[in-house]
Amino acid sequence: DDIQIGTYEISFTVEDPLGESETVAVKFVFKNLNEAPFGARILEPANGSKVSLGASIKLRGSCLDPDLDAPEGGETLTYSWTHDGEELGTGEVLTGVILPEGPCTITLTVTDVEGLSASAWVVVEVQNASVADNDGDGIPDATDPDDDNDGMPDDWESEHGLDPNSADDRNGTNHSTDGYTNLEMYLNELAGDPVEWVTTAVRYFRGTIDISNISVTARGVTFRVPAGSPVRAELLYLSGKVCTVLYEGAMRGETMTIPFDRKTQHSTGIRLVRVAESGRVKVVPLMMVRR
Repeated sequence: DDIQIGTYEISFTVEDPLGESETVAVKFVFKNLNEAPFGARILEPANGSKVSLGASIKLRGSCLDPDLDAPEGGETLTYSWTHDGEELGTGEVLTGVILPEGPCTITLTVTDVEGLSASAWVVVEVQNASVADNDGDGIPDATDPDDDNDGMPDDWESEHGLDPNSADDRNGTNHSTDGYTNLEMYLNELAGDPVEWVTTAVRYFRGTIDISNISVTARGVTFRVPAGSPVRAELLYLSGKVCTVLYEGAMRGETMTIPFDRKTQHSTGIRLVRVAESGRVKVVPLMMVRR
């Protein structure tokens, strides 16, 4: 018969002609042939990822081993993490890891009970915020007017609800009624060509304040509602994101003028002015042009 995995004992008895005997027992242990771990992977962080100096990261790995499901109960794998030869800790998941500035090679070594192992590595770039360079153009983000190198300045992207750290939005057409990309909208605006903007944030609500009660200039917004009414006036980006809260409180009279601050007066692009009073809302567009 085939011998199954397990422990066996065989006894040998020797007897001489006079009837004297002696028994010797021999124990045999049969187990699976140990196989090495394989397929070690670092799931977090991704190879080539960038993190800020001082920020903690999570390390997460995985590995395969045929002996993990062995009939006799399997074996335990040990996950050991190092960076450039220095120990970081052990465990399949390691949190709160802080790395030094510069490129760091993180190595995961997975070892079984008999010392057989498999390993994987990734390189993480730890950047000082003052010298971080998101687009790799050699200009630190702190002084780079276009951190994602998509052709649109960061300030312009932020004002129009785009992501200044991702070049993927340059080909979006969400701001144009004529199918122009966001980059083309910026270039058209830069050249002074007329562009048709999608102002999806301009909505008229039930109980809207009459348009004649609001006047907007480059210097500020004037509106007329009953004295003592609770009012909130905001300046919005086209995306609907609040840029500045101009005023929040009770009306100090039937007519009130809220001046724009100096930064707003000297900005360019399209903004939305939203005034809310006693549950009624009005939104009007405002074109900011630098003189």
